[in-house]
Amino acid sequence: MIGILIGWVVAPVITDTVYVGDTCPGTAVDSALMGVPSAYACADVMFVFDRTGSMTSELSYAVANANAIMDSLMASISDVRFGAASHADYPASYSYCGYSNTYGSSSDYPYSLNQPLTYDTATVRAVLSSISSTLYGADGPESYARALWEMLHDTAIGWRAECARFVIFWLDNIPHACDLNDLSRAYSYNTGTDPGRDAVAGTSDDILWYPLLHDLRTSGITPIIMVSALISGYLNAWQYWMSDTLANGIATIRGSGIARQIDSIVDATADVVDSLWPQVREATYAPWVSFTPPYYTDITLTPPEDTFSFTIHFNVPSTTPRGLYTFHIDYYRDAIRVDTQLVNLYVENCTIGWDDPTAISERKENSLYVAGTIINVPQEYQVEIYTVDGKRILTLSAGKHDLRSVLKPGVYLGRTSGPKSVVFKIIIR
Repeated sequence: MIGILIGWVVAPVITDTVYVGDTCPGTAVDSALMGVPSAYACADVMFVFDRTGSMTSELSYAVANANAIMDSLMASISDVRFGAASHADYPASYSYCGYSNTYGSSSDYPYSLNQPLTYDTATVRAVLSSISSTLYGADGPESYARALWEMLHDTAIGWRAECARFVIFWLDNIPHACDLNDLSRAYSYNTGTDPGRDAVAGTSDDILWYPLLHDLRTSGITPIIMVSALISGYLNAWQYWMSDTLANGIATIRGSGIARQIDSIVDATADVVDSLWPQVREATYAPWVSFTPPYYTDITLTPPEDTFSFTIHFNVPSTTPRGLYTFHIDYYRDAIRVDTQLVNLYVENCTIGWDDPTAISERKENSLYVAGTIINVPQEYQVEIYTVDGKRILTLSAGKHDLRSVLKPGVYLGRTSGPKSVVFKIIIR
């Protein structure tokens, strides 16, 4: 039995697990225990700022408080990095999906990565100061969909797979997106299209709002939408879009103690887990492994930590050649890889008649024989006895041996070396 502890860690804990088994389906079963603390050990935090004209006083407030926000989060999370991005809107006019307007002026832009994620807070603070002034932005809706889409697709941001991921986004309006004009939804607006990276309306990279929210949720990125206290009329719509069934984020009116507010929001998200699951990383070996249960969902953690167990079933195809096979089992919390287990699976041939998972078999190969728990080892042979997780516990030289006197009740594997290699199972009752 593996019996490993899977925890929320800064770097994955690699456990080298060797199973000396066979290719008979269902004969290999191990287990893992996943410990999930109700606090984050590491996090990546992106600040995103709407720089359009209506954000003048709001943007100044947000940037001025960035130092306090970083200090507060660093005090509560031991390993945290920060980055910054900004936007105004597309510097063009569009007439598409029932909406015609000028989105922004020539100086505007729909998205910019101002600073990739880094531990260097001094650099982040300097960058924030450089984007504290507003631009233009002609119409009301802005390129919010593009900015959030880039949080998923801009590889230069540098998200860590094993850490919590947050986007703290200051804004005061609603996004461009054709599918916002949907009367079947709780909130419907006619705001035109977000034309995407090519900035051309009606092409394949136009960004749709509701698929984007779904992708944010499944990616493990948590948006924290800070709606301006000066223009709060869209708060209800943002709270709907950030609900757990859509983006699984948070939308709120920006308060006066913004650092404490954000620290409290981030801390509260650590107690709530949408899903926990294990997954074989390499597609070739995924069919070899199954888990019971396959996942846990809708979890509220009890501080300081809860544990969740998984039974791991190895079902190696019967045609698999004898040898060593190496792969990884990754453990995820809401799409964040919190730990990795390295598995070295040594596959023996499935010898029919010698390997009976329910009863002791008797087998003779000339003077080499197994009868119940009695093994007779000829001069030219040596027999090694293993636990099912691959630990060698006995080496038997020539002679007759009764394993009942030296082994506790359980299932063991025997392997001979000599004129003939034989693998067999021993059951001590």
